[in-house]
Amino acid sequence: MSSPLNSDISAYAQAVNGLGSASDAEFPDATLRALSARDKVAHTLSQGAPSIALSDMTQLTDADRQLASSAAKIKATVKAETLTSWRNSINPNSSAWWWKLDEMAAANKADKILTIISVLILTVSVYLFVDTFNLLRSIGENPVGTAGTLIQAILAVIAASAFTEAGRKRLIDTFSFFGVKNRKFQGIGRAGLATVVLVLTLTIRMCVPAAAAYYFEWQGNKFLAEGLVQRAIPAYQQASALQPYSISIHLALAKAAEKANDYSKAIAEYKSTIVLYERSGERPNDAYYEAKNNLARLLTQHEKNYSATLRLLDKPEVMIERLSPGNRQLFTYFFSTYRGWAQLEANNFSQAEGELNTALQQREDGAAAHYLLGRIFEARKQTDKARDKYSRFLTILQSDAQQTEQVPAEWISYAQEKTLSDGAK
Repeated sequence: MSSPLNSDISAYAQAVNGLGSASDAEFPDATLRALSARDKVAHTLSQGAPSIALSDMTQLTDADRQLASSAAKIKATVKAETLTSWRNSINPNSSAWWWKLDEMAAANKADKILTIISVLILTVSVYLFVDTFNLLRSIGENPVGTAGTLIQAILAVIAASAFTEAGRKRLIDTFSFFGVKNRKFQGIGRAGLATVVLVLTLTIRMCVPAAAAYYFEWQGNKFLAEGLVQRAIPAYQQASALQPYSISIHLALAKAAEKANDYSKAIAEYKSTIVLYERSGERPNDAYYEAKNNLARLLTQHEKNYSATLRLLDKPEVMIERLSPGNRQLFTYFFSTYRGWAQLEANNFSQAEGELNTALQQREDGAAAHYLLGRIFEARKQTDKARDKYSRFLTILQSDAQQTEQVPAEWISYAQEKTLSDGAK
């Protein structure tokens, strides 16, 4: 003989099954019957009914699941306002979830939307991780890049774990350990977690390449200071790959390439430095004019492009005014010397002599200016004056190693040859 609870559960299951065959017009009545039947089951359970049989429990949970799955249709067909009026009249217990099917449907829809958003956000985070990993892998291993990509990977795993039950449990336990409780990481919580991960991943994507570039630039400076030019150049190139618009990196790479006698590379990097300065809109500084000065020297010496040198160092008085006071005298010397050199190679001896005399007014012991004046006097057949200038050039170099590095080696051998040969005569 069936018990009252068994009868109520069977009636409830029958009412829920009736939802599937009800037409739209019949659906509100069928819904109300199902909800009332579920109320009756709840009332019977609350009266201290004898222990429920397994078969009854199975039937009840199946009917509950079926009713819950009909929430969206109930909300759409019965309408939220009708369900609200029923709730107001019945005044059900707060635990009676079946009277809140419209709210469940809205929550389920929102949860689906939030899940889609979370997946999209997670996809972007994974893409940023892969992009950062590929970028840093392409320029070689470094501690900054390794740490950054490792953190990004951990963040992606944390966000992805919110999509599994076991993962959510681990997240709940972890956050609870740090005092953050009542977080289920579903719906808005999951989307929030994914958003936080995206922001952190994006921050890492933006910061890690810059930090790695700083590391490689520091490494290049260290190698260059130790005289390890061939190791400094790859370090600067790696930094430049990560920060292609960094003026300081291009300038450092140009200097290193010049020290390694890779003049075509040095010229290209000096040009890049100048272009980047001019595009940046910044007020030209000493580094900008240093790049122009060094480029002028290389264009004259290695490309024999004298007109380009003169264009590069046009209006030196304007450039001098923009230099820091402490460097104006030295840069005036270099600008005038290289302008004089270009004029000399173009056979404009008078202009060249004027520029070189200006240079010596700024630096009386300027070795390069003395050598170039010696060539002018030699071209004019003023042998004694030429020999004096070559001799002065060699004397200066004997006491100034830095200037020895600034002049071509062939100048030294030529000056020695002319001094000795003219002295023998």
